[in-house]
Amino acid sequence: MNELMLRDAVAIWDLRPNDWGDPYTTARNVPLKSPVDLTDDDVEVLRGIDLSRLDRRERIRLLDIIAIRGSGRERADAFRRMVAAVADECASVELEREDIELCERAIEVALRFKGDVGKEGARLESHLVARLLASAIYAEVILISDVLFTHSRARGQAAAIASHLRDLAEGEAPWDGRQLREAAANWHYTIGETSAAFDDTVWIVGSLIAEADAVRSSRPMHAADALENALKVLRTIPQSERASRGLAEADKRIKAKIDAANSERHRFLATVRDEKVDVSAAAKRAWTATRGRELEEAVHVLLYQRDLADYAQMRRAGEASSKALFFSTVYISADARTIARSDAGEIYGVPDDVWAQMAEAYDERVGRTVAGHIIPIWQSMRADHALRVDDFRELARVSSIVPAGREYSVARALAYGYDGDFFTAAQLLAPQVENMVRVHLANAGVLTRSYEGGVQHEVGLSSLMERAEAGSVFGDDLAFEIRALFCGPLGPNLRNEFAHGLVNDSGSGMHASVYAWWLMWKVVNQPFANPLHDVEAAAVREPALPSRE
Repeated sequence: MNELMLRDAVAIWDLRPNDWGDPYTTARNVPLKSPVDLTDDDVEVLRGIDLSRLDRRERIRLLDIIAIRGSGRERADAFRRMVAAVADECASVELEREDIELCERAIEVALRFKGDVGKEGARLESHLVARLLASAIYAEVILISDVLFTHSRARGQAAAIASHLRDLAEGEAPWDGRQLREAAANWHYTIGETSAAFDDTVWIVGSLIAEADAVRSSRPMHAADALENALKVLRTIPQSERASRGLAEADKRIKAKIDAANSERHRFLATVRDEKVDVSAAAKRAWTATRGRELEEAVHVLLYQRDLADYAQMRRAGEASSKALFFSTVYISADARTIARSDAGEIYGVPDDVWAQMAEAYDERVGRTVAGHIIPIWQSMRADHALRVDDFRELARVSSIVPAGREYSVARALAYGYDGDFFTAAQLLAPQVENMVRVHLANAGVLTRSYEGGVQHEVGLSSLMERAEAGSVFGDDLAFEIRALFCGPLGPNLRNEFAHGLVNDSGSGMHASVYAWWLMWKVVNQPFANPLHDVEAAAVREPALPSRE
């Protein structure tokens, strides 16, 4: 392959800076998907390219790929030159996301190789710290702070970094300010200044409350979501620390504000009708509808131009269909187990014969949604946009429905799905859905543990979703989705299938896994407020530990 073709092939590879084994890859249908696909002749062509003719990012990438395919002294020297090039560049250009990814990759290489490579890594670290402390650009500061903190660098400058982050937060918009103070808290935890970290957290809680107060009349659901987030963040502060800061009753005050916002929401919804857009296009139309769009627009189409299943409508249809049945039915799983009978009583408060019809209709709906909407739009998004774990972690971190301390687990699962590994995504999401349900039901005062012989046992997802309050906490539509997809005996039953090892390798392509990934992204991305929030019940639970990742 000639030089131009190789440069084009290498340019489309996505960089995954923290994946040492396979840092460059692409999901596109191309002959060369990663460095391992390069022939020895291809590598020779890359070695012969005049690096001075390349732009800085292409030059750094080429050095890295040559090092990956090299060995011995050549490998170490190429890595040294790559890290040195990153250090040189980060001292002289405004750092954007792609530059930070190169810095992450360079730091990872320097940590592993040490020696001359490590010396260049230390120089890179020094440049990054200096850049952070001198910069007033919010995006650049956050990116540098995150990469240094994630890789346990710059511990000696933690106090100075935290102070600079705090100073910047005062002049930024609420969203940006909260990110800066959260980063400051992490640096304070790093050096054992927990009191300062709690002060940062209190600042974030106050910012969320202020934002909710400002938009309660015009955007009540946004206000309720911000307040639910305020409670989530507040609970990362131990009760003793809250009391010393005058926040002993803060959870009750916030809950009262949530109730007020929910009341305002009901009034608002009674007078405003959201316009629904019909986007039931075939796969080709769905693909072309998002190809080339900005990321925010593409995400909106993927997540919001398909509603959750309409529980009331599906139940009416199920009741109508069940009337045509004259015989009881035994339901058999793919591995020949009897999983339900149509004369067994009720399933989640619905006559079993009606539920069976609903489950069948739901399975058809999932199949149509996956084939005609999710997959084609995901394919077009993957061709245009690279999303990393950190992108999803940021989403999970500000989501009020994701319990504190579970942000990275949810983000990792969503990232696996975006990379095309829906099977792994669904396996990781099933227990996170169970935890999410348990936390929010417990916060509503619902008993989520059983007691046998003085020993506490956590109630499983199937039993949790039998609680009458589930529909009130999550809404009838989402509650039905969780029951039908994750724990209903006549549906995919993902939680139990994965937990008990009942899914074989062929399950990697099942449409339910794709749908579960989409559903969780949708749920995490939209506002949530627990209408039954019981602050006393929530306070009984151990406070969540602050994130120190």
